[in-house]
Amino acid sequence: RQQSSSPLLLPRQRERARGLDDLRHYAAQVAEAVEGLLAAGARVSRGRRGAPAANDALLRRLLRDAEAALGPPPAPYAWLLLGSGARQEQTLRTDQDHALVLADEAPAEAPAYVAALAERVTAGLEACGFPRCPGEVMATNPRWRQPLAAWQQTFARWIEQPDEENLLRSAICFDFRQIHGELDAAAALRPVIARAQGNTLFLARLARAALRTPAPLTFFRQVALERRGEQADLIDLKQRGTGLVVDLARLFALEAGVSETNSVARLRAAWPQASLSEVEAEALVRAFELLSLLRLRHQRDQLRAGLEPTNLVAFSALGPMEQHGLKEALQSVARVQRGLASAYQTGRLF
Repeated sequence: RQQSSSPLLLPRQRERARGLDDLRHYAAQVAEAVEGLLAAGARVSRGRRGAPAANDALLRRLLRDAEAALGPPPAPYAWLLLGSGARQEQTLRTDQDHALVLADEAPAEAPAYVAALAERVTAGLEACGFPRCPGEVMATNPRWRQPLAAWQQTFARWIEQPDEENLLRSAICFDFRQIHGELDAAAALRPVIARAQGNTLFLARLARAALRTPAPLTFFRQVALERRGEQADLIDLKQRGTGLVVDLARLFALEAGVSETNSVARLRAAWPQASLSEVEAEALVRAFELLSLLRLRHQRDQLRAGLEPTNLVAFSALGPMEQHGLKEALQSVARVQRGLASAYQTGRLF
């Protein structure tokens, strides 16, 4: 049983699958594989990357199958992963976030082709256990399926006009990672994103947005907990945990002109040019690793119990060392947040 769920055998099982019916249980197999890594004492970085790597391979298989069914693409395109998938930070259950970039010099039949391809791939992912994005941030939505020139103009507008909606869109899209396609989208889009480095208004408003959710600590620097219905002493390890570090890492990467998308890689690459020290960067890396591990273990335990995995963890269910580590991790995040608020004077922004 352990061998059948080994991460080393997942690629072989995926390639042997004869069609979508054989792939429907792939998400459950990935969860078993990651659980095996955690049970064997694998480092959190390896366990956390297990699911994204397997999900990448599944998506490529579905894209190849869609092209085989629809025929060769009439024009080059790029399939982009967005959000946690782009950062390779997915956990055991995640919804879909993706976009499609079509070559500018495309024939008249190309838009219909990529629309059909997007629907086929999205439906395939859904059948394999990845629900559609509630906000419709998917290539099936025409807004997220555009020619390259339109994407370049959109990225530039988000930077030049950093209102609330544009900041939200940039936070989703600027983390993109190309997973498939002959069109080199990064070569055209990364230089546009690089313009953010010199735009102080954009960076300041992005900093204010990143600080909107403070690290959950009380006045006495204890973990601030919340109640959801009948459940008390809860903490959301995504919204009030890893998500805080993700937002900080994105800002520092844009500030330093770093093209990395993974949060740990961003922090380690950005600190020499960004407004944080190496000590602060490594403290955020350690915080992110611990928060990710607690989140992953929590979701594993929920799946074992037959429950739908969430990010809400009962603080009292953690061991003494985990509670202490969580408090220290959040204090590290809070220190960087205070420094960022001072550097950008976010309280004075209009």
